[in-house]
Amino acid sequence: IIVSIDGDAETHNRHRPTPQGEPTYDKAMEAIQRLKANDFYVCPHAVVSSDNMNQIPILMKTMNEEFGIRQLSYSFVHLPPDYVDGIRDLTVEEKMAVIRATHTKADELGMELTGHWKFSIAQKVTNSSALCEGGTSTICVTSSGDMFACQRHVGDPSKRLGNVKDGLVRNLARFQNARLSAWLNTMTASHSGGC
Repeated sequence: IIVSIDGDAETHNRHRPTPQGEPTYDKAMEAIQRLKANDFYVCPHAVVSSDNMNQIPILMKTMNEEFGIRQLSYSFVHLPPDYVDGIRDLTVEEKMAVIRATHTKADELGMELTGHWKFSIAQKVTNSSALCEGGTSTICVTSSGDMFACQRHVGDPSKRLGNVKDGLVRNLARFQNARLSAWLNTMTASHSGGC
């Protein structure tokens, strides 16, 4: 189970408040603790921006030491050009610095790293966009049960695959959902540039 956590309490609460503006850090940490206590495999996921790029190695240490977690997933934020909330996308050089720092910490802690950061390396090496595999191995589920193929599309009604309460899990497992099929066809088309 992937639990989103974007750094320390202050940063996470700024990035991920409830719709009413309430903090969620303590709830996320409590969820991790309860899931681990019930023998669920937990993989924390962080979305990295200019606001929290230096916190990810610290988050890795916290997850490892407090919960015995040996895997962390992260991806880099992708904001629209007109976004004005003080958070910005990272430069390629900043992304590479985060990748180096997290791999150093992963080696130190014996942790595994997963997530979309791999596409940043592909883009750096090939100087081209890399296709994402969103929706092929994971589905993002919001607290209300809405399902999306990628975290970048959470909240966009046109990209909503459905809701877990609608029995969609059974359809997704069989790859019979029309929206997921359309998403996968778009993302795997040879002419597609992805997002």
